[in-house]
Amino acid sequence: MNNDFAPLRDALRPLAEIAVPWSVAGGWALDLFLGAVTREHQDVDVAVLRRDFSALRTAMPAWTFQRAFVGEPGRLSDLAPDEELVLPEHELVATRPADGAQLEFLLNEAVGSVWTFRRDPSITLAWRYARLISAQGIPHLAPEIVLLYKAKSPRPRDTADFEALGPRLGERRRRWLREAIAIAHPDCPWHF
Repeated sequence: MNNDFAPLRDALRPLAEIAVPWSVAGGWALDLFLGAVTREHQDVDVAVLRRDFSALRTAMPAWTFQRAFVGEPGRLSDLAPDEELVLPEHELVATRPADGAQLEFLLNEAVGSVWTFRRDPSITLAWRYARLISAQGIPHLAPEIVLLYKAKSPRPRDTADFEALGPRLGERRRRWLREAIAIAHPDCPWHF
């Protein structure tokens, strides 16, 4: 483990001046929660509320956006300038043509100030618990949310993430995750 978040900071630099709330998601979010880089990361996932996506695009005029097709890894198509994604679509790849920089945006759902799980809207978490700020000053999704998404079809690295984080979540986060997995992914082999 190391504390070198420089690659993440570099990737997030284009978002520094954007007023739209965003949060690091995926494996980087888990490392931010732990305060150390625990493994290699293939990309940077950024969560944005679906209702804020238009404002995000407006704030990033030099970037092109492509939709990622649900259930078809690697398949992308250009998104028209005024086009919105509707559920179940939730993933976009943004590219800055000038230098090829890329960010993956994951659209998250919310009702008012409550984060809502897109796979089952009965699973919710108050936004004040869903979005955290790391010791490095970087906003990120709460680890229990990241692990809930990973619980659908856990890969070996997802299980390693769960095993590294499970004991460090604290009782409230563990209870929420345990109950959410039981509802959304009852066949998931993860147990506390």
